[in-house]
Amino acid sequence: MAGADPDVSLPVDFTGPQHGAYEHADPVPFGEGLVLPEPFALTLDTGAFPH
Repeated sequence: MAGADPDVSLPVDFTGPQHGAYEHADPVPFGEGLVLPEPFALTLDTGAFPH
Protein backbone atom coordinates (compact mmCIF):
# COMPACT_ATOMS: atom_id res chain seq x y z
CA MET A 1 0.00 0.00 0.00
CA ALA A 2 1.36 3.42 -0.85
CA GLY A 3 0.58 6.46 1.22
CA ALA A 4 2.09 9.53 2.79
CA ASP A 5 3.43 9.39 6.33
CA PRO A 6 2.37 12.64 8.06
CA ASP A 7 5.14 12.25 10.67
CA VAL A 8 7.92 12.47 8.07
CA SER A 9 6.10 14.14 5.12
CA LEU A 10 7.34 11.54 2.63
CA PRO A 11 5.62 9.12 0.27
CA VAL A 12 5.85 5.63 1.78
CA ASP A 13 5.36 2.07 0.52
CA PHE A 14 3.92 0.05 3.42
CA THR A 15 4.38 -3.74 3.09
CA GLY A 16 3.99 -6.94 5.06
CA PRO A 17 0.68 -6.42 6.86
CA GLN A 18 0.62 -8.54 10.04
CA HIS A 19 -1.98 -8.38 12.82
CA GLY A 20 -3.30 -4.94 11.89
CA ALA A 21 0.11 -3.28 11.37
CA TYR A 22 2.67 -3.08 8.57
CA GLU A 23 6.05 -4.80 9.07
CA HIS A 24 8.00 -2.58 6.73
CA ALA A 25 7.85 0.98 5.41
CA ASP A 26 10.03 2.39 2.62
CA PRO A 27 9.88 6.21 2.55
CA VAL A 28 11.28 8.06 -0.48
CA PRO A 29 11.82 11.81 -0.99
CA PHE A 30 9.25 13.64 -3.11
CA GLY A 31 10.37 13.65 -6.73
CA GLU A 32 11.85 10.13 -6.60
CA GLY A 33 10.14 6.97 -7.80
CA LEU A 34 8.13 4.92 -5.30
CA VAL A 35 8.48 1.30 -6.45
CA LEU A 36 5.43 -0.88 -5.84
CA PRO A 37 5.98 -4.65 -5.94
CA GLU A 38 3.72 -7.31 -7.52
CA PRO A 39 0.84 -7.44 -8.12
CA PHE A 40 1.24 -3.79 -9.18
CA ALA A 41 4.83 -3.89 -10.46
CA LEU A 42 5.10 -0.19 -11.21
CA THR A 43 6.94 2.93 -10.12
CA LEU A 44 4.92 5.96 -9.02
CA ASP A 45 6.27 9.40 -9.90
CA THR A 46 6.11 11.16 -6.54
CA GLY A 47 6.92 14.51 -8.12
CA ALA A 48 3.21 14.86 -8.86
CA PHE A 49 2.18 14.25 -5.21
CA PRO A 50 1.02 17.32 -3.27
CA HIS A 51 3.33 18.10 -0.34
